[in-house]
Amino acid sequence: MSSPAPASAAEPPETGLQPAGVIYAASGPDRYAALAARSAASFKRHNPGIPVDLYSDRPRDLPVFDRIHVLQDAWFRSRIDAMRIARFERTLMLDSDTMVVADIADVFQLLDRFDIALAHDYRPNGTLGFTPFRKQLPAAFPQFNGGVIAIRKTDRTDRFLLDWARAVRAHDIGRDQPSLRETLWDSDLRIATLPEAYNLVQVSNLRSWTWSDLAPRIIHSPHFHAQFDRYSRVADPVAERLGPGLAWRMQLLRRSDGALAALEGRVPDRPGRAERARGALGVAAAMPGRLLRALGRRLKRS
Repeated sequence: MSSPAPASAAEPPETGLQPAGVIYAASGPDRYAALAARSAASFKRHNPGIPVDLYSDRPRDLPVFDRIHVLQDAWFRSRIDAMRIARFERTLMLDSDTMVVADIADVFQLLDRFDIALAHDYRPNGTLGFTPFRKQLPAAFPQFNGGVIAIRKTDRTDRFLLDWARAVRAHDIGRDQPSLRETLWDSDLRIATLPEAYNLVQVSNLRSWTWSDLAPRIIHSPHFHAQFDRYSRVADPVAERLGPGLAWRMQLLRRSDGALAALEGRVPDRPGRAERARGALGVAAAMPGRLLRALGRRLKRS
């Protein structure tokens, strides 16, 4: 039996829903909302015309958002409530520590066939991956990451979100992945699993990606939050997070990505050996300065 609506739901779902949109939830210190605003700007840069809303504990002056909704009783997982009361038929919820680096409107197309879409957790053998909520589940049904979730508004998904919110409160470990996994297991939802490119957390994995892999669409890094001041000072937080080598590699992957090429009306372009060699030399030349800056930051923290 599903639980009653959490107290933090600020409003009932709207009638006359918009077809699709993106939401963020950010409460507390201003830096959380600023982080969400930076992510929202990255989404709009690559996906113009799709509305983006913020759910927060108080009014905010952040023009990047199309609407800002004030929650009556925000809690650490208000994003679950926000997904349930969002004004969209198809909602994409993004964590504030994400940066969108490509067109991701195709995620909404998944919701024509599936109820929910998410990516697997990047460390399924980590501690949280084997933290049970109420029962043990087979390893073949791994944990999902809760930072990028696309969901279609139906009675079934409404029950799922209510049950998940109740489970997070009951589990009381400060994290929502174990209860998300089990609530999905117990649900009757049709689940689409997003490729890692749509929720890239372990950015070092880019070193092993080849031209047969999709280029990243979303970079999801806790560093954007944990080192907020550092990333606020740079013009390109993604390039700062990846470093010269991986940022260069991501651009090559983007050029060779057939799906992105089709969206942009061009032919996929796989760089030849000579271009890759020149790029590698340029990256090597940039590394000493980056290493010195990293050492300086470490000394400041020590």
